[in-house]
Amino acid sequence: MSADCQWLEDNGFGVRGSLSVYTAGLNVVVVNDPKQPFACSQLGGTPLFGAEEESWPEIDVLEAYLGEDEVTALMTAGWADEYFRFARQGNPLYRDDVAAVLGGWHVSWPDGPPQLPRLAGLTARICRAGGPGAMSTGETFRCEPYRLLLWTLRDSEPWFEVWGDGIGELHAVARIT
Repeated sequence: MSADCQWLEDNGFGVRGSLSVYTAGLNVVVVNDPKQPFACSQLGGTPLFGAEEESWPEIDVLEAYLGEDEVTALMTAGWADEYFRFARQGNPLYRDDVAAVLGGWHVSWPDGPPQLPRLAGLTARICRAGGPGAMSTGETFRCEPYRLLLWTLRDSEPWFEVWGDGIGELHAVARIT
């Protein structure tokens, strides 16, 4: 799959040009050419066209970014059930009309968070401290070391997630059910 990165660039993801994902089984290679704009006329695949939509993170994603008190406040709010129902309904994973997503919120998988280099160190620090709310003053736990750039969905198991680390490195994760 190849994608034009104009939307990612326009929305602050720090990726430009074109992004391509090549797969062989569970092996995946991601190539970003920041100088080469995407040209569907050069490819023999099926062109896909996007539509921008709002998406809302589900509770497992919020738990990764919020402290325990904030999650508790959210879960006890009078509108929490409606929010999470809305978030689930809008999640592209549960829809049949979405082939791939640029940006958006990730979902949690049974095999845990993606094994990304900097994320492992952050998770270890949080665990040593006793949870995100127990970290020492001045140490951040609400960092966003990676952003989901591309997520394949329709007829594509294994699903592939492409993550950007904000400093130019791309990482791919294969997901199976």
